[in-house]
Amino acid sequence: MTVIDVAEADFEREVIARSHEVPVVVDFWAEWCAPCRALGPVLEQATAKREGKVVLAKVDTDANPGISQTFGIQGIPAVKAFKDGMVVEEFVGAQGPAMVERFFDLLVPTEADLLVEQGDEAALRQASSRLLNWSSARCSAPLSRPCDSSALRKASRSAASP
Repeated sequence: MTVIDVAEADFEREVIARSHEVPVVVDFWAEWCAPCRALGPVLEQATAKREGKVVLAKVDTDANPGISQTFGIQGIPAVKAFKDGMVVEEFVGAQGPAMVERFFDLLVPTEADLLVEQGDEAALRQASSRLLNWSSARCSAPLSRPCDSSALRKASRSAASP
């Protein structure tokens, strides 16, 4: 499991630069915050399940007010996911394990994504087959009407929002 404590001095290197290699989830928290203490283990468990595919960076907002101000943190716990140096997903408030799992799932490549990266014909056929199976299992549209995958993604993200 990759969990790191980050301060203002190393935020650029540990979060922004690292997010070009692997998604980095930043947990803005404080010791006195009970919801933060409840959410922390849920985030750590979700990170551990992804076996190095996501880094969890913990930022103590009391000790690092500059970072909190830069990212507009007005309430904690606040969680922001970084990819390629930018915030790509976020939520505020303690969330349950199911919501946190969905949040993390949005950040890591699916098995189909990994097959597409391989680029050979067999891998692309396998990825296509898996995507079709995934889509039909989640799309209630009649077969005569195509399923809008962007609508599925938006619905998934809105369900993940508080």
